[in-house]
Amino acid sequence: MKHDLFVPVSVQELQPFVKAGILSAAEINVASTFAVANPEASFEVLLAAALAVRAPLHGSICVDLATVRDTVVSSLESTAQLATAPSGGEAAEEPEAEPNDDEAETRPDLLALNWPDPSDWLARVGTSPLVLVADKTARLGDVDGRLQPLVVEDGLLYLARYWSLERYVAADLRERSRASSEHEASASAVAPTGAAAAAEREVNRLFAASATGGHAVDQGQREAALAAVDREFVVISGGPGTGKTTTVARLLAGLVGGMEHQGVDRRIALVAPTGKASARMTEAIRHAVGTLSDVLSPTVVEHLNTLEAVTIHRLLGRGTGAGFRHGPANPLPHDILIVDEVSMVSLSLMAHLLAAIRPGAKVILVGDPYQLASVEAGSVLGDIVGIADGVHAEPRPPAAIRDSVRTLSVVHRQGDGSAILELAAAIREGRADDVMALLHSERPDVTWIDPGDTSHKGRLVRLETEITDAAIESVEAGRAGEIDRAFEAITRVKVLCALRRGRDGVAGWNQRVERRLRSDGLIGPSRSYSGRPVMVTENDYLNEVFNGDVGVAVQLGERYQLWFKRSGGHQMVEEVRLDRSVTQWAMSIHQSQGSEFPHVVVALPPPPSRILTRELFYTGVTRAQQRLTVVASEASVRLAVERRVARASGLYQRLTSGTEII
Repeated sequence: MKHDLFVPVSVQELQPFVKAGILSAAEINVASTFAVANPEASFEVLLAAALAVRAPLHGSICVDLATVRDTVVSSLESTAQLATAPSGGEAAEEPEAEPNDDEAETRPDLLALNWPDPSDWLARVGTSPLVLVADKTARLGDVDGRLQPLVVEDGLLYLARYWSLERYVAADLRERSRASSEHEASASAVAPTGAAAAAEREVNRLFAASATGGHAVDQGQREAALAAVDREFVVISGGPGTGKTTTVARLLAGLVGGMEHQGVDRRIALVAPTGKASARMTEAIRHAVGTLSDVLSPTVVEHLNTLEAVTIHRLLGRGTGAGFRHGPANPLPHDILIVDEVSMVSLSLMAHLLAAIRPGAKVILVGDPYQLASVEAGSVLGDIVGIADGVHAEPRPPAAIRDSVRTLSVVHRQGDGSAILELAAAIREGRADDVMALLHSERPDVTWIDPGDTSHKGRLVRLETEITDAAIESVEAGRAGEIDRAFEAITRVKVLCALRRGRDGVAGWNQRVERRLRSDGLIGPSRSYSGRPVMVTENDYLNEVFNGDVGVAVQLGERYQLWFKRSGGHQMVEEVRLDRSVTQWAMSIHQSQGSEFPHVVVALPPPPSRILTRELFYTGVTRAQQRLTVVASEASVRLAVERRVARASGLYQRLTSGTEII
């Protein structure tokens, strides 16, 4: 039963916005606190403050009051499911399920709400003592020593915390890029010497070695690797299969080879946002190093194989209270840091990471800016690469860091004529008609199943058989204690869902698999059984397993053990010791970031659904290595392709013009 949210008398004018599903408890609580702090605060100021609180809960850093009415109304009305708006203080990865909309008839007209006049709303807000009207030199607390909770700058309204974080990230990136350009310019005046010269020679040698057998050198990869040798700050951006990992592996081999040549040692850190992404990074780089082993010295191979990627949180360490151990007062000891899957890094986490990296350390950011952005607020990689404005199809890096950005565009993963790659490109560019033409084309690597089309029923039956056959093999392998065979079975085909619950969600697909296993007498009613894929959903430092890690259950007597793949073999954890884990025959698209599978099934819910976006669809499609199956109606596909995630941010503008002063 749904209960109406209590709205204090001090902010009663916000009640219609609560009833409309625009504001929730978090926004109302903060607005009422501001009303107590400043009893003279007008309705316009309190509504603006509530919307500034709402913004980070929906992924944005700030609010443009001139357009906020239209963007909020559009995002809510496009789904006709206003009750799906987050109601807590933490943004969820994806909704559990699409709720019923039984009260749609009783909700007010969103455009008929008492929206302030957008032409002068920001100006009126700027007169409040709660608001700092900032310029490039402004600092919090400059006005009569008061710390104002809201900040207005360049036509945008921020919570003070996010304004400070955005300014810090912009200033840090600008300075690292400027210093890199100056160093590169001075170094180009004379021939490189020492470890840098040795690293350049080694990188060139490794790329030349890859040209054997008629394969041309990818000049984009080579130039990106050389830029990362010469500069102290570089961003390597590219879509799936463009060779980001290959580039990083050859870069690392060149740097380590240069160090070996000069007899120096520089500490290297490989990091990623999640446990799954860091494990994938370690695995991918070691695989790439393995392909180079014939042209590398044994000591370089050994050095590279000792590198183990960790999560950003683990790298920064747990400090006293809620903070990190490493920061400006206690910087990280590393000389070289390579951060993968940067699209998943929020503004706040990026600020903490940059603050912990000492000046002069080499920083290399790697990622695909078209994937889903971070769960928390920000679209840092999109802003850095220059695609977050949604206007330009091609990246346009901001002026202040343009020399540091390298974009890879040549795809190597799938063969020529790959429909998966063509589909990904069409989704990325918003070409819905081309997407549907590819789905209709019946190319061998892409299959489309419309659950509502009776002519597709045979395809769905064959798909479910393939999925459950892989599950049967995993159970049989688990019973036999064949861990590697079980892992191969559970990763052969993977269902990626937009939602967690419901028939179209993770829970629904998991239930289909387990119903088949029970009907075949392979498992009983218990939650645990041999061969069950188990995904960890929360970092567990005690057992050394992390969010996104996937293991296989094996029964030993009366108990179950979970076995996880590690670079040096397998790690075992007793199942009873893990509190946060789920069955993973299917997984959410959000959780799949940083992973790849031979056959990927992307399952989308029917419209209207607020979760259907271009970034979500693109991320799911680009997890496929060899085959892709899309299970969705044409309406769902078109809605997903045509709707982009809109996140308000001032980072791109800060990196384009002006000077940041912290």
